[in-house]
Amino acid sequence: MKPNRFCRDLLIISIGALIMAIGINMFVANHHLAIGGVTGICVILEQAIKIPISMSNMIISIPLLLIGTWAQRDLLYFVKSIIASFEVSIFLSLTISLQSINSSYLIASILGGLILGTGISIVLFGGATTGGTDTIALILEQKFKLPKHITMRIFDGAVILSGAMIFGIQNLLYSIILLILLTQTVKILTLRKVKITTGYNAADDKHMWIIWIRYTRES
Repeated sequence: MKPNRFCRDLLIISIGALIMAIGINMFVANHHLAIGGVTGICVILEQAIKIPISMSNMIISIPLLLIGTWAQRDLLYFVKSIIASFEVSIFLSLTISLQSINSSYLIASILGGLILGTGISIVLFGGATTGGTDTIALILEQKFKLPKHITMRIFDGAVILSGAMIFGIQNLLYSIILLILLTQTVKILTLRKVKITTGYNAADDKHMWIIWIRYTRES
């Protein structure tokens, strides 16, 4: 990859990571919405054992990225994703004051889904991911032929139900709303990128395709 392209991708990833951190602190963390995946696990850990989301995000994401790199043998993807994970954690620390902003659960679930979905999509455009339980699902699919979309739903469902046991049914319902909006936002934005790409080069954009398939959940 050319240096200019790599620097451009890093800028894109940084913007996406900042937007993700804002969405998590402003709408997810302060409303205790366990939306599934690593973010949902971090929200639960913060409430259960008082580990800051910025710290638990890094602790969980890095091993998952290592597993994903081992499975795909893609060093560039790993480097950019490690950077993305670090930046999300840093921005989570820098924007933690946003957790003091109050809003209704409905507004939090709607805006949280849209903002997080936008942030994730921008990170994907940079050819990276922030790590997630989708990595485990990918390994299970490759090694044991378990359909990834089913294992992803099992993982997300387990996290959401765990959150409901801690935070209550209201949080469960709004977490589901947020997760649906997040997933649909990523689908729309990443699909739009594919549609408007001209002179598409599969070798250049293969990372976006790989990660896009992960986040669309293969519905």
